[in-house]
Amino acid sequence: MKLFSNKEIDKQELNEVITLSKRLLKLLYIVFIAFIVFLVILLIQRLGIHKFLINLLKVVSPLFIGFIVAWLLRPIVKKVNTKIKSKTLSAIMVFLGFVLLLVLILYLFIPALYEEINELVGVLPSLMERITNGINDLFKGFSD
Repeated sequence: MKLFSNKEIDKQELNEVITLSKRLLKLLYIVFIAFIVFLVILLIQRLGIHKFLINLLKVVSPLFIGFIVAWLLRPIVKKVNTKIKSKTLSAIMVFLGFVLLLVLILYLFIPALYEEINELVGVLPSLMERITNGINDLFKGFSD
């Protein structure tokens, strides 16, 4: 019994088969991950864990925000620390500068944002009326 024939292997066909199989495996991997995510979401919903997770996120999110702010401000603290030589004073100065910048941005943009929202609320009824009329005209054109 011969297991292998003496026929020469076509390398191009073999490469195409290997490429196709790699693509198929990637696709199956993505489908598998999506299926697992779907099952986890379904399980979380059925067991009511999502309410617990939402409450946990409400409690823990300020901590994560603090970590992110500290991580973003750390290079500035290091740079200031080279000139002042006191890490605590450097951190306090950078934090106060950050808070001052945040307050200044809010002070400048909140009034402008308030005015823009008021203007949008004033224009919104006429805008909604124009959209409604346009949709009604479109449906009248379809019915004709």
